[in-house]
Amino acid sequence: MARANGGILFAGNSSTGVLGIQRSRGRVFTANGSLVRDFTPKLKLGGELFGAVTSNFDLSRGQLQSQLGGSYLLRDDLAFTFGVLGGRYAASPRVGLHLGVAYDFE
Repeated sequence: MARANGGILFAGNSSTGVLGIQRSRGRVFTANGSLVRDFTPKLKLGGELFGAVTSNFDLSRGQLQSQLGGSYLLRDDLAFTFGVLGGRYAASPRVGLHLGVAYDFE
C-alpha cells in the first residue's frame, strides 16, 4: 500500500493567540510518502519519507526525516509496532527508536 500527503502550515498566524509564533510569519510546505507491504499475515514492514521546507529561515522548520518499521500481529486486535527513524535539519530528530502497541477497540 502506498500513501502520499502534502500540506501547508501557516506560521505566525495571530488567530492562534499565545501559542502562535509571534516573531516570524510565513508558510511551511510539507510532503510525506510511505510504502507498506504485508510479508506474512502477521508481519507488515514499510518505509516513510517526510520533508518540510520554507523560504523564511527564521521559522526554523526545515525538516527531512525517514522511518523504517512495521508491525507484528499478536492477536486479531493487538499488534506490536516498531521503527527506527532518522533525520536532518533543525526540526528533525537525528536518530530515534519507536516501540509501541496498537489495540483495535472494535
